Amino acid sequence: MYDYIIVGAGAAGCVLANRLSARSKTSVLLLEAGEDGEKRDVSVPLAWSTLQGSELDWQFDSDAQMGLNGRVVPQPRGKGLGGSSLINAMMFVMGHPADFDRWAALGNPGWDFASMRPHYETVREMMRPALVSHQVAVEKAFLEAAANAGYPMQDRFEEGKQEGFGRYLANIRKGKRYSAAEAYLKPAIYRSNLTIRTGVHVMNLLFKDDRIAGVRYFKDDEVREVKVNKEIILCAGACQSPQILLLSGLGPTEHLRRFGVPVRRHLPGVGENLQDHPLVLLPYRSKNVDTLIASRDLKKMLPFFFGRGPLTTNATAVGGFLRSGEGLTAPDLQFVFVPGLRPEWPGEGFGVAVELLTPDSRGRVMLKSTDALDPPRISPCYLEAPSDVERLLRGVKIAHQLTQVEPLSRHTVEPIVEIQDDFDDDAWVTLIRQLAETGYHPVGTCKMGPADDLQAVVDGQCRVHGLERVRVVDASIMPTIPRGNTHVPTMMIAERVAKMVLEDEG
Repeated sequence: MYDYIIVGAGAAGCVLANRLSARSKTSVLLLEAGEDGEKRDVSVPLAWSTLQGSELDWQFDSDAQMGLNGRVVPQPRGKGLGGSSLINAMMFVMGHPADFDRWAALGNPGWDFASMRPHYETVREMMRPALVSHQVAVEKAFLEAAANAGYPMQDRFEEGKQEGFGRYLANIRKGKRYSAAEAYLKPAIYRSNLTIRTGVHVMNLLFKDDRIAGVRYFKDDEVREVKVNKEIILCAGACQSPQILLLSGLGPTEHLRRFGVPVRRHLPGVGENLQDHPLVLLPYRSKNVDTLIASRDLKKMLPFFFGRGPLTTNATAVGGFLRSGEGLTAPDLQFVFVPGLRPEWPGEGFGVAVELLTPDSRGRVMLKSTDALDPPRISPCYLEAPSDVERLLRGVKIAHQLTQVEPLSRHTVEPIVEIQDDFDDDAWVTLIRQLAETGYHPVGTCKMGPADDLQAVVDGQCRVHGLERVRVVDASIMPTIPRGNTHVPTMMIAERVAKMVLEDEG
């Protein structure tokens, strides 16, 4: 029996494992379905996209998306010690202060930015992000084009200094990926009161009468159980935390009965409120410019072993944030410049990605079956809200216009996808529905909110409504999606809840 059982060793799970095990008399069990990320080399920043579809990725897919012409969209999720911080693009973005203030305004006191700022500073101190040292000429040309187009420039995007273009901070240290496991788990891994089990697939929560007693899991072809003394903390992410709750009989009654799952508690919000940033990447052929493709020769690869050179970039090092229209108090569009092309587009080139940061579309995560080893059914409902299409359209037009501005225009040959000078809005929208994909930021499926919010799954301390001894602590509890990458806000949440748990212990 352990005092605390943490399910999932992603960003939040690593933070909690470190903080809770810091008290030597507190026993902590960390369960992770994947293995140690060090068994596969994840250290090369430039190679992050090759990790998707590997054994470090759950390799989920969405349902057919009606807003994307019925396309099925891959949903990469990290699997291993470090979770998605093993396979993500390593961007260190907090979001906007208004994001946290909105969480508080939705009935979650203490989650406003003023209260969350100390947790951001703690995460920043632990992760120690830095600007990517290696830059190629086409990145500089993009930033100069943005400045020449009249957009404000930022030195880096921190604590609300978000609007404009500039260079992103990254979770890269000495030229190598710096994951949540490196920052939080590695320093704690030899503590005698912290037990880490990998290759463990949690199936559901165990109850004794109406009280949480432990978890049931699958490992080495056997079903096993482990009991808890104080609390279970689900950190399995926005796709799998709701799946575990549903398989435990906690969720919408009608959905549970459809699958023959005995209803423990009717929680209609479990799996609902799914939000993600829809992303559109516009690819272009280029000439007369140093891109990452042009950097791929052996002599330029060797500096990686000394923490330098093209392999040390995440290829998402520059970009920016803009508002799609007047009257907005904060940016709702994010831009990421990619100084190279995907394998399906061989040759020299670059891409400009646009993400919609505040989508109105809401999706859901549901059961596909009662077999815990089956993936959940994921339906993000991308671009089903007309307002999402309208705002993303404005962003895509800005992205394309930037390629026509000096000095980037000197290097732009042509778009790889069909874009005509006389495109009207309908033509642009058709292209957007063909190209849109995930921004890799699913959140919201175990929404945090007060008890009178029927969609809320957890309260302001991330305790599941109506139950004791179980919390959810990951991106699934976010009531609304942050304006930026979700890795840092997830760690901020975990830092805050770890402090709550320790204060409750006294």
